[in-house]
Amino acid sequence: MNNVILKLSSILILIAVLSCHKQGSREPQDQRADTTRVVGRWTWVRSNFLFNVLTPSSGVRKQLDFTATGAVYIKHNDSTGGFPGPYIAVPPLSRLVLLGADVTDTLSYRFGAEPVGCPGTDQDASFTALVINNGINQWKISNDTLYLVTLPCLVQPDSVIYVRAKAGNL
Repeated sequence: MNNVILKLSSILILIAVLSCHKQGSREPQDQRADTTRVVGRWTWVRSNFLFNVLTPSSGVRKQLDFTATGAVYIKHNDSTGGFPGPYIAVPPLSRLVLLGADVTDTLSYRFGAEPVGCPGTDQDASFTALVINNGINQWKISNDTLYLVTLPCLVQPDSVIYVRAKAGNL
């Protein structure tokens, strides 16, 4: 009988140890590990704002080059009120101005825990954000696609999709 209790106790302790998570680490392990995958060149393919969609057929070009040192080079031909960043104005398109030539802005980026901040959510709830300068982005990498979405709880969230540039296009 004691042998059964000892084995059962050992199994329960093993399960408890394997299921432990550090405090404040609410992101899935695969999302935390994804942070190194953002390094490289990404080409913009689509922006969504409610039911409005903007694609490269609009004439807009945008490319993000994330470095391992925390710099991101944003090469673009659009102007959205002088705010360089990964988003493209959809709508109002009246804010969108195509420039005569591509320009490159150098910004910094980092990953960090940001509070969710939605009414009715756990006060300690957070997500791993991709912060470009001071712009907070929800993000996800799936295969060779980078998805950026504005903060949770916004009434009108924007989303932007980039694809990883092929090795020959760098």
